[in-house]
Amino acid sequence: MNSKSKAKGKTVGALFLLLAPLLFSLPVIAQSLASNSGNEKYAIIYRFTNERFDITMAELDFDESGRGRFRFRKNESDQDIENPIALSANTVRQVITILDQLSFLTSGEEYQYEKQFPHMGTHTIRVRQGNRQREVSFNYTRHPLMEKLQLLLFSIRNQEERYFNLDLARHHYPLDTPQQLRILQNEMKSKRIAEPERFLPILREMSLDEHLPLIARNHAQRLIKEIEKNKK
Repeated sequence: MNSKSKAKGKTVGALFLLLAPLLFSLPVIAQSLASNSGNEKYAIIYRFTNERFDITMAELDFDESGRGRFRFRKNESDQDIENPIALSANTVRQVITILDQLSFLTSGEEYQYEKQFPHMGTHTIRVRQGNRQREVSFNYTRHPLMEKLQLLLFSIRNQEERYFNLDLARHHYPLDTPQQLRILQNEMKSKRIAEPERFLPILREMSLDEHLPLIARNHAQRLIKEIEKNKK
């Protein structure tokens, strides 16, 4: 073997020794990256708009911790009202479970029913996880899982709207509290409130508030018992 061949062999050997650790670690790195991508937290936005409704726009924006905001706009106003939200772990888990069942972020499926129903308003769902993001909109769907997700998100939105109206009546329009409590009870019976226990603190305060009509205080007590019974 001449001197040139020996030098070339030494160079290749040295290069192999230099790159070997990296080559052997590539599967580990790939596995780690895949694992980390699966650990990225979800961020979810749900928006419902309908210019015909009293509430023309309502939006939920929350992450896996359940913390976020509820924002809405009334038809007689050009300004949004915004309140913080803190959803329960169980509610967030339900949302994420359905998103995973849908393979939402990787699917290209369209959820709009073959017929358009624009008078029913528009549902928009945007989900982000790490660098992946997807948004879909529809006014009506017959897809079983998407319908389940839409109803769940709508019940959260409805819950926050009912809470705002009840709290507003309690502080500023006490004579409206009996009506607001009747609406809340009907919504709970119709399963259009995602977390009835969300109302327990305000109902307990209302049941002891002598500034409110007696009928409202008594109704608040009945709702407390009903929610606690169903919770058990």
